[in-house]
Amino acid sequence: MLLAHSTRPLLLQRGGIPTIGVNKPWQGDEFNAFIQSISQPVVILLDDFEKTHNSDDQKKMLTLFDGVYASQKLFILTCNNKYRMDHHMLNRPGHLYHLLEFKGLDQSFIKVYCEDNLLRKDYIPAVSATAALFRLFNFDMLP
Repeated sequence: MLLAHSTRPLLLQRGGIPTIGVNKPWQGDEFNAFIQSISQPVVILLDDFEKTHNSDDQKKMLTLFDGVYASQKLFILTCNNKYRMDHHMLNRPGHLYHLLEFKGLDQSFIKVYCEDNLLRKDYIPAVSATAALFRLFNFDMLP
């Protein structure tokens, strides 16, 4: 994941973008009607989508994502395991337009990040050495 769970909605909100975080398996006609009742542009963040929405729940979301409803909404889905996403989501470009995969951070990025964010710069070699122990070191693991 690119951003820690607790910071995703805050970063969008600080940018002046109204944001709704969805962390339960809301779906179906009532949920679609609620989303459509929002008249202003908004970001709807479905965090850990494959964990909160099982395959049947995901299928019920297809109508919302495929543009059947007129909308000024940007849906952002995060997932940790794309193989738990229903294949209808991944094989139909009208539903999800972009799939960004994060495979881990390289050593040069980790060093720059630490230089920008650590108060104690003398910890940078230890963080770099620790990161080297993992095949896929990510943001959730950074101090």
